[in-house]
Amino acid sequence: MNMKLYEIYVREQEPVNRTSPIYLELETKVIDELPKEKHQYVMKEYSRENNQLLQIGVESLEAKRISVAMGNKSIELVRSKNRPEIWYEPSKRWIENGFFIRSESRFGMNACGNFEITAFDESDKPIAKQQVVVLPKHFTFQQYQLMQKEVKSLFEVLAFNRTEEAGTILRESQIVMYPIRRLKSLLIELDPWMNKIIENPMEQLEHVRTKKVQSQIKRWDSQAIIEKTIYPYREKISVRETLKDTNLMEHGMIRGMLDMIKSRILQDKEVEESMLVNLNSDLIKRIEALSKDNNSFKKEMELRCSLIRRDIGILEQRQEDWIGCLTKVEAFLEEPIFQVTPIEKEFTHLFSSEPSYMATFDLLEEIDLLTPKIQLHEQDFIEAMMNSPHLYEVWMLLQLIHQFRRLQFDCSQVWESLVEKYTREKKINGWNCHLPSLQNQGEFWIYYEPNLRGEDNGLLKPDYLICYRRSKSDIWQVHSLDAKYKPYSDFAVEIFEYDLERSCRRYYRQINIDNTTMRSAALVHIDKQSTHWNIDSDSIYKTSHFSVLPGELGNLEIYMTRLLHYFFELEEICPSCGKVVKGVKDKHKMVYICAEEGEVWVSNKCGSRWDYHRTQDIRLMKYASLNYNNQVQNNWDVHCPICWRDYNRNILNLNLFGNRINL
Repeated sequence: MNMKLYEIYVREQEPVNRTSPIYLELETKVIDELPKEKHQYVMKEYSRENNQLLQIGVESLEAKRISVAMGNKSIELVRSKNRPEIWYEPSKRWIENGFFIRSESRFGMNACGNFEITAFDESDKPIAKQQVVVLPKHFTFQQYQLMQKEVKSLFEVLAFNRTEEAGTILRESQIVMYPIRRLKSLLIELDPWMNKIIENPMEQLEHVRTKKVQSQIKRWDSQAIIEKTIYPYREKISVRETLKDTNLMEHGMIRGMLDMIKSRILQDKEVEESMLVNLNSDLIKRIEALSKDNNSFKKEMELRCSLIRRDIGILEQRQEDWIGCLTKVEAFLEEPIFQVTPIEKEFTHLFSSEPSYMATFDLLEEIDLLTPKIQLHEQDFIEAMMNSPHLYEVWMLLQLIHQFRRLQFDCSQVWESLVEKYTREKKINGWNCHLPSLQNQGEFWIYYEPNLRGEDNGLLKPDYLICYRRSKSDIWQVHSLDAKYKPYSDFAVEIFEYDLERSCRRYYRQINIDNTTMRSAALVHIDKQSTHWNIDSDSIYKTSHFSVLPGELGNLEIYMTRLLHYFFELEEICPSCGKVVKGVKDKHKMVYICAEEGEVWVSNKCGSRWDYHRTQDIRLMKYASLNYNNQVQNNWDVHCPICWRDYNRNILNLNLFGNRINL
């Protein structure tokens, strides 16, 4: 049965019956069929037609029931009364605190993720399936795929724990990378053996019966003789022929192994390309800061830039190597004898007896072993996370963990605890893990979607809760972080205010756990036009929001630096490598220099504090780039988050989105 997906608009009204939870359908418009990418439909959330918010409609006249699966959850669609061939999710309502609340989310409208739609017949048997990916409005399908690849790659970093000898170590990310030089060497060894197979492939004999004109038959078998006797005037007779066929199962196995190598190449190539974009962005900002004539840390900053350039050089060379390897593998795959269905490998008689096939199998096996193996249930876990309807939240969780790992907090228990949680419950909501410092600088607990009770006994469920305690302290600092998909700069400011109130300020006010103190609440989102590190300046850094995307991780690094240096008062920890650095007193400020990383940061005071906030004082942290206090033209100067003045007493005014405004 053919099933199609469309953009539709449904006009509704409140139910007449006060006990009914379903909104009434007044009108349904079918707009366009959804576009497809790689055999699956794609929809952008908050899509509009004539300012009307659209959702997904499923076309199926034969279906008696249609369900939409989202991870471990599913919803049932209803058949349109105006367009009987269309199924959709109606708005629903419920009573909360004595008031009717209307559902904000509907299938395809404002719920992102990977969904599977299944149509059932009258016997409740599946008769058709389709996949659809609902993306954030400003998100491309390519970004979605990259995020999937990065999720897999970050999980592998936690699971494999490669040694430095196994591959190149990238200094900035502290990740030991796939041993691409060994892959290149093995592909060079593989080339002549593969060419021998391509030029002279093994064949199997296949007996078939074909129709031939009697005069062309050279060898008569018994069946052909009988047929001629019975039908003497028949022009063509069925005769037995022996044909040679190269469609061997071994060729299918080679195809399967080559497909896996290609997939590995594409994954690591795109993930490293994202790293390269992020490093280049960081380098540009640092070079701009270095170009200032009054730069007093030129030597250290030049070292920092050279270290970043080193990693950029490594990644650029690896991009060339990946392209070379990909070209080689794709050339093999394009050969006619490998235009077959991939088959799972096994060691057959041909692979053990014929020299070319034996060498090919051994080399492909050696390439396969360059990627350490994980167990089947671990593979299932990674696949589930890659296809999660909450992909951005999972990706952000892994990016946070990677930041802790880079800053030398022990993340060795993360992988095992995540897999155990998923294996047991088929979800990771409520997961938490202990991350002690490897530098004796305290300890973290990180929580993913914990269920908490607020002061009014209402349910609180931030996406992430970060708890920190200094060594020998009894009190934990708590910081909440909530992930959002909305393109805020496209919306009315009231929508942004609502999310900040509900997912920031509410958490800040109501999260109250014994032996803890709530210090900050933030939103992380995908809107590159919006970042504000200090929305409510009456309480410094209490609420903030910032964007993070693949290849654009600078704001996440800023967030971590703010936690370390301001909230946790760990000024001495290098924000690049996590090592402890001894500060040097320079008049009224403290200067920190990491000799290994060339990183420089300064702890200072606001020069205007005596005139504008004598009783309210903070440490004013300054960095060459990636500042959480607004930087002044790449100088070693920032605006104070209390009075918003820079060194020259110029006042900065920002709107809610973090954009400069003139008053």
